[in-house]
Amino acid sequence: MNVQKLKLDLPILLPHAPDAHDACVKRLIASLEHRNGIEEVHVRSSGDSNELCIHFVPASITLARVEELAKASGAELTEKFGHALFHTSGVRHARHARLIEEKVANIEGVLSAGVSPSGLVRIEFDRRTLSVDRVKEQVLALGLPDLQSTSDEKPT
Repeated sequence: MNVQKLKLDLPILLPHAPDAHDACVKRLIASLEHRNGIEEVHVRSSGDSNELCIHFVPASITLARVEELAKASGAELTEKFGHALFHTSGVRHARHARLIEEKVANIEGVLSAGVSPSGLVRIEFDRRTLSVDRVKEQVLALGLPDLQSTSDEKPT
């Protein structure tokens, strides 16, 4: 069986996903891997770059169609899910980070949250419920000082 590979830059498909371990990357892979003619989908990391590698059978699906499916799935995920990265000096220790993480995770529309003892706050949210501005407002309301955005997703 003749199998070809298509490699696409992950940041182009999912511009706001902070890294290759993000849930949207898993969603993108899942949306593609069970399509007719697609054999395997995975992330290939090389230094600072991440590529989505799609193995497909040209007799079953064209290169153009594979690329079209990947871009459409990425666009759909980008429209549904937002990502926010903030930094704050308000986290005092690991237990405090876990407490803040629990509070952030309970904000309506937040799908997942992570807070590190170093003050990095990582949030995935439902764009139908929240905006980046609203996420920041909600997190500030928890009492965190000097919340600085570290992501490229712009407030709306």
